[in-house]
Amino acid sequence: MNKLQQFFEQFTAANLKETVAATFKRFYVQFACVTVTAVIAYCLLASLDISNEVERYLGILAGVLMCGSLMDFTLVLFGENPKHKNTFIFSRIVLWGALMVCYILLVDSKIKDTNSSFAIACACVVGSFALMIPFAGFVGLKDNNDMPAYNLIVKLIIYQVLLGIVQMVLFSGGELLILAISTLFECQASENVSLGLGITLMWFIICSFYFFVPRGENLQDSSTDNSRILSKLIQYVFLPLLIVYVIVILIYALRVLIAWELPKGMVSYLVSGVMFTYIFCYVCLYPKLQNTGSKLYRLMHTYIPISLFPLLVLMTVGVIRRVSDYGITPERLYLITLLVWFYGVNIVILVRKTPRIRWIFVSFALLLLLSSAHPLNYTKIGQMVNVAEYEQLLEEYHLTELQEPEEAKKVYDNLPDSVQTNIDEKQRYLKRRYSYEGRVWKDKSTYPLNETNL
Repeated sequence: MNKLQQFFEQFTAANLKETVAATFKRFYVQFACVTVTAVIAYCLLASLDISNEVERYLGILAGVLMCGSLMDFTLVLFGENPKHKNTFIFSRIVLWGALMVCYILLVDSKIKDTNSSFAIACACVVGSFALMIPFAGFVGLKDNNDMPAYNLIVKLIIYQVLLGIVQMVLFSGGELLILAISTLFECQASENVSLGLGITLMWFIICSFYFFVPRGENLQDSSTDNSRILSKLIQYVFLPLLIVYVIVILIYALRVLIAWELPKGMVSYLVSGVMFTYIFCYVCLYPKLQNTGSKLYRLMHTYIPISLFPLLVLMTVGVIRRVSDYGITPERLYLITLLVWFYGVNIVILVRKTPRIRWIFVSFALLLLLSSAHPLNYTKIGQMVNVAEYEQLLEEYHLTELQEPEEAKKVYDNLPDSVQTNIDEKQRYLKRRYSYEGRVWKDKSTYPLNETNL
């Protein structure tokens, strides 16, 4: 309570001016990005006499600015260490230069929204920066544990939740006020009034969030008493539920072994959910895991990781079956990469005696960058593989060698129905996922498309 009181003392009348000045100096780029985005939203809301193309440009600009503000936020925390001053300036220049290039590429007529490969690459870069927010301010510092980063995560989440509640209360109150004015003065309020109120509150809440970001001594908080309620919730609700899931999947694995049959495809997603839940519980219980002699430590560091290995083996068999039966898709490539990461996380937790959580976030961020943040990412690889299989299928039945459409259609009509269905399903998948037109032989809308098999 003393720490909370000490934190809110900076917002008293005596310290408010200093706090506002320090926050603006610290996050002036973020305030500028959020404000410009709000102005763009007002312009789009006002339905000014602008073309659809200009609206598209403004929408892309707003998205780039918001992503840039989030990524720059990570760099600001990193640059607060005096040792990183030069690196911070260089990184910020590179970041905004790269964002300008991304904006130009996005507004280019050659790159439409259907280019999911580029969009996923951008999203993964932003996600990687977001994962590094809790640890950016502690890079290069000597510490024995990750409690300061953990406390920063908890504080930022709490502030976001509280500000979200405040936003809902203010928006509800504003809506009631608009309704009251409409009723009392017998006038009809436009829907844009409510939307404008929502934009204003969103701008206010996002700007307010930066005032709550800890700095100085508050950023170096290494106490272990900031998350007692969260620890109890995880320990007595999520953890028992996780154990039940593990037991159920282990029983299913035993059944598969006895029957000597292949596991169902959905088991991969179920095991992934269990692994993410375990990692979530591990991160949330990090303060309690500092006591390496406790029963909870042995449970989280020994018993559960050992019991998860059969589940990962089951997931491995399931993934191999899906790939061998239905081929390669971006989702399955991500699933394979995720499986390798799960093995790594499980082994490190089992072997490492001193609990740390930084490496979990850093490794997952690197996973996003290595798998997606480049031109030849998993989406592009999936497209190349599926297009090659489609073209090979056409070549197998001598459809690619024919020049005249009528002659090709005649050959196509003489193919067995199963082959026609296979060609059509692959073509529909390529068109839906990658906007690849392929060849349209005839309307096969009566054929069901089993997208789960592609």
